Amino acid sequence: MNNKTTSTNRNLYFSLLLPLFISACGGDGGGGGSSAPNISSTSPADNTSEVARNSNITATFNEDILNTSVDTTSFTLAKSGVDNTAGSVSFDGENNVASFTPDSPFANLANYTATLNTAIIDLSGNALASNYNWSFTTADGAWGSAVPIETDNASSASRPQIAVNKTGQAVAVWVHDVDGAGGISLRASRYTPGSGWGNAEQIAADGISTTRGPQIAIDSKGNATAIWVQNEGSIRNIWSNHFTPDTGWEGTERIEIAAGVGNAFTPTIVANDDGVMIAAWYRNESNPSGQPFYIWTNRLTPETGWGVAEQISNDGLFPSIVIANNGTAMITWTASVASNTDPLFHYSKQFTPANGWDSTATLIDSGQDVSFSRELELDKDNNPVALLNSRTALWLKRYSEVNGWGAAEPIIISDTATQVLTAKFSIDSQDNILAVWQERNGSSLQNLWANSFIPGTGWGTAELIEIKDERDVEAQQLVVDGSGNGIVLWQQSDGTRKNIWGNRFSKGTGWGTAKLIEIENGGGAERVQIGIDSNGNAQAVWQQFDGARTSIRTNRFE
Repeated sequence: MNNKTTSTNRNLYFSLLLPLFISACGGDGGGGGSSAPNISSTSPADNTSEVARNSNITATFNEDILNTSVDTTSFTLAKSGVDNTAGSVSFDGENNVASFTPDSPFANLANYTATLNTAIIDLSGNALASNYNWSFTTADGAWGSAVPIETDNASSASRPQIAVNKTGQAVAVWVHDVDGAGGISLRASRYTPGSGWGNAEQIAADGISTTRGPQIAIDSKGNATAIWVQNEGSIRNIWSNHFTPDTGWEGTERIEIAAGVGNAFTPTIVANDDGVMIAAWYRNESNPSGQPFYIWTNRLTPETGWGVAEQISNDGLFPSIVIANNGTAMITWTASVASNTDPLFHYSKQFTPANGWDSTATLIDSGQDVSFSRELELDKDNNPVALLNSRTALWLKRYSEVNGWGAAEPIIISDTATQVLTAKFSIDSQDNILAVWQERNGSSLQNLWANSFIPGTGWGTAELIEIKDERDVEAQQLVVDGSGNGIVLWQQSDGTRKNIWGNRFSKGTGWGTAKLIEIENGGGAERVQIGIDSNGNAQAVWQQFDGARTSIRTNRFE
């Protein structure tokens, strides 16, 4: 017998059986044994930034995993401050890779956290020792190219307004000069994600001598309502047209009582997710050319349409409204005065579905050098927050059911401010606040300044966010997404024409550099408006003169 050969064969035999012995004794082989499985890698890796918004999220395990244990309950993805992201989960058993595919692209510049929980087990029934989390930040969006959304080259278009809902559906409405003959109508266009802008439609009849101040609101399902001021002989009233994705525009109707000889002014409209909408305006009932002014409202529900218009104040101007998803609303207005130099008084009333409007108005602020500028927003708990400004200061007031309107909270402006003008603000889903305002600093030039508020920390330092000494900033508009990132747009002359400028606020790094969002050199651009969806995609509209006519242009940030 060859002892060497026998010994070699015996060694080979035991080496082939060794993995089975190890597995039977609980070793860490492909079957799992008694050891908990681990994650060997993820894509993207933890703390990665600039992740493409169309990415899939994957995790690779170090051993064979029971594929049925990997599903949408055990592999989840959540945006910071928001519920779980909708998506599907799959498992590649050959490579032990779990994949999460979102139903729609990720939000711009947002932080996401992926979680694999202990419901995931290997083939031996061993679960993950603990939940496994990793986070990443998505890439930011960018402005595209400005394009027209109406192409009627025989007439001019102006005064656009836009409303954008959480899913990115949008409706724009504008004034249309019929055939250049001075007759005025209204046109509208609808934006659908994935399809773009539809054809412009006429939503109010040709030949109206004066149609002013179109406003638009949209709910979470894409139902929208436009309101405007319309001449009826010697009286100006508020009219409306309602849109549904299934039936389109339903037709015009007056939403207030035509009474006396007065005129209606500056309508505004808001909508909640469920399609409940409230419109407000003011009118001078007995004197068509002066005071007194009265605040009126009307309410639309999906089930019954518009109700009966209701006068809620016999002394007021410039109403602002917010509405919560439970149907509760708050309206504020400025008491009418003999001149803009008088101290102004701001009042409010609350609406509840059970009781309607408060019978008595509540004073918000009084006896100060307060301007007409007054903005209204809801915080994350649906409590109204008002921004007010005097000629030299800005402040917030917060409302609660228990205490009513609280004390003034000053907003830190620049140390060199000599006059504060129009201000805007917005609140994100975590109660961070962004404010922008026009400010003069010892000269007649209006610059654009900003500051941000973080709960528990307070206001930061005011900063200039546009190119200084490039002529006055006008008509700034501000939006903030659910992640706390913001966009501000404004118009500013270059000495020859007005241009549309923008700046981007990142919650992590602050303001960027001001940039043009349109490059049309044939004529001026004015009256910019902007809306934003829950993912931070924004849609801007404005009126643009090309040397012959004014048209409506749009640009999209995504």
